[in-house]
Amino acid sequence: TDGDVMPIGYRLRKTGAGWKIYDIDMMGAWMIQVYRRQFAAQLASGGIDGLIKYLAAHNAAS
Repeated sequence: TDGDVMPIGYRLRKTGAGWKIYDIDMMGAWMIQVYRRQFAAQLASGGIDGLIKYLAAHNAAS
């Protein structure tokens, strides 16, 4: 909003329905890697049930 430029990168995959974005690079961090680390931490501390609860709470807050 203040005129600063932030480069963003995209990873795309061609599907039967057309091109789909499956990953975004913002400020040097690919979102898949960020989420993978978050999910790994949730799995390590609470197992699959803990990850499901984390995702449900995160989605409810959005």
